[in-house]
Amino acid sequence: MDQSLSSLIINIIVIAAVIIVTIFLYISLHRILFRMLSRRVAKPLISALELFGAIFLVSIVLGVIGILAGYHEIFVSIFTVFVIGIIIFLIGSRHAIEEYVSGLFTPGIYDLKIGDYIEIDGFRGHIVAIEPTSIIIRDPHRDLVYIPYTKLLHSSFKKFRVEEGHELIIPVIIPMKTSINLKTLRDYILRSAEELGIENVRLGIETTGESNIKIVIRGIIRDPRREEDIRYILLDKIYSMILQQL
Repeated sequence: MDQSLSSLIINIIVIAAVIIVTIFLYISLHRILFRMLSRRVAKPLISALELFGAIFLVSIVLGVIGILAGYHEIFVSIFTVFVIGIIIFLIGSRHAIEEYVSGLFTPGIYDLKIGDYIEIDGFRGHIVAIEPTSIIIRDPHRDLVYIPYTKLLHSSFKKFRVEEGHELIIPVIIPMKTSINLKTLRDYILRSAEELGIENVRLGIETTGESNIKIVIRGIIRDPRREEDIRYILLDKIYSMILQQL
């Protein structure tokens, strides 16, 4: 009788200790891990993780009680159900988890910052936000484009910094039959390029032929979104001047 009572008291103490430790673990997870993840992970996923954490801790308590009571099948059954639930959850949310995990290190690997200009798979624009699962860029049409981190990892893309500038290259073909003076044309191009905001403008003759001369204009622009507009405006100015001399 005394031995049975002692065994019962020990079992009660063990169960109480397990419950206390379980509650402590849940509070610690909630205050430390889940709070830290909430800065990078969406609220629905945090709620799901909290639910699975609670189920796991409860299953430990029930499993210990089952072992102490001599019902090992209870522990095995509870643990099996928990593992199956985790597998189903991981399969259903594998793509979201992949994006979240990629988002933890991708911005650091490529040194992505708000304000950078990127071009990837036909999309281009300045980064306006860095989210847990994607970066958001504003394209030339002022639309917001969401680019998942896995796309950045699996595709080639260009990145420009505003402070570094974007190199602009414009080839120009000048017909030989024009009477324009090349020095006059050069000064006009340099002046027009500076008016359009092109920095460090350089001109070079690439090829010469019997009927034309090909020159190349190189320079730096701070906003890559203006590249096409600057290209068209500058070419229009140059060829308008050339046509006047024909």
